[in-house]
Amino acid sequence: MDRYPKRFILERPPLTYAVAQIKFSGVGRLSTRIPDIQDEMRKVGFPRFTEGQVTTIQFGSPADTVISPRWEFLNRDRTTGVALLKDSVGFHVSRYIGFDEFCTHLRTALKIVQNSLGIELVERIGLRYVDVVWPEPREGFASLVNPVLLGLDDKAVGARESSCFVNYIAQTEVGTLCVRALRRSDGSFLPPDLQAQQTLIFAMPPISPGQSVLTLDLDHFQDLEKEPLEFSEDDILKRLWLLHDNLTLAFLSSVTASALAAWGMKERT
Repeated sequence: MDRYPKRFILERPPLTYAVAQIKFSGVGRLSTRIPDIQDEMRKVGFPRFTEGQVTTIQFGSPADTVISPRWEFLNRDRTTGVALLKDSVGFHVSRYIGFDEFCTHLRTALKIVQNSLGIELVERIGLRYVDVVWPEPREGFASLVNPVLLGLDDKAVGARESSCFVNYIAQTEVGTLCVRALRRSDGSFLPPDLQAQQTLIFAMPPISPGQSVLTLDLDHFQDLEKEPLEFSEDDILKRLWLLHDNLTLAFLSSVTASALAAWGMKERT
């Protein structure tokens, strides 16, 4: 990895979606504070507002399905949003222009939420990137992506078409790292869990069923439930930067030098 610059940019990045989520100790009667939060979000560039629900499954005996309210504040063109649940706040974008600016907007959102809710404890911090490699090059995805993420060679087993899901999980010095690779041809490009509740608009052109797409889903998080963190925007952002650095290494390990050249990698000045 020493041959790659620690700070670099891609002129034509495959990055399609990015999200940071901060899970906190639940806040009671949150719905009564939404109007104030909405007003402040509108002032900083999030005039759109949606209210919906999110469904989660809590595993137990028996498993239980929980439906919770979800409020979201979106910018005018629906490429950036702040999603608020009773125990978490998320910031996501479909037009990523750098982690510095990402953190600047996230800090603003955290301040607004904190000023209204007075959150005390943070129980989880996560950062997730979704890269979409499409269309498939003539040489195959192996020319752009580490072959260990692609599954078996279709020609070697006499397959006409296939799908493949690879899930790599590791413990880093910072937290838990997940690298998921999903190769499919159903016309979708986001991971299923993100597709189900997506509110943002993407610049991706329509993908027809039958066209192969390779999705790299990179996730790095800190589980702080046993030793929760006192809420602090500075502390949260410092930890996100550490998560980000490992995700950069994971990305570089997931793609080839040819891919980086094709995507226009250059050192940040």
